[in-house]
Amino acid sequence: MPDACGVPLSEPLRAAGYLLFRGSARSLEFLLLRTGNRWDVPKGLVEPGESLLVTAGRELREETGIAADQLWTEPGFAFQLNYRLPDHYVWSPGRQKELTIFLGVLRGDFPVQLSGEHEQSCWWPWSPPHRIQSETIDRLLADAAKFIAQHAEWPPQV
Repeated sequence: MPDACGVPLSEPLRAAGYLLFRGSARSLEFLLLRTGNRWDVPKGLVEPGESLLVTAGRELREETGIAADQLWTEPGFAFQLNYRLPDHYVWSPGRQKELTIFLGVLRGDFPVQLSGEHEQSCWWPWSPPHRIQSETIDRLLADAAKFIAQHAEWPPQV
């Protein structure tokens, strides 16, 4: 039996998004969006026929007003996390979810224009280690910190 998007319930939900940065190595910031008491990155479910990168760009635009052509995507990084959705998720309780997050760097100073999906946006100073949300965000930020530490010229001048 398929879900509302036509994906068989036996298959995991796939989602993609961006950990978006701005600034330079001396004053690097990353974007998080807030809904209720939870901070998250712009992300969402893959629609039929979409690649993960296309999904990440579409969700970024829908949730922040920032288009994929306004940023540079790091080709060497893709954070992946597989987990089971909590049973209280009405739309897909207990289903497996496969999440992929890309690193992006803004090519200029673009304002965040929130959709109705989120209440607030915040540019957080990059100063790892971060303790924001242990389930996904802290893991993502730890992997990004490890990647950035291994690349002395990061972020690139875009």
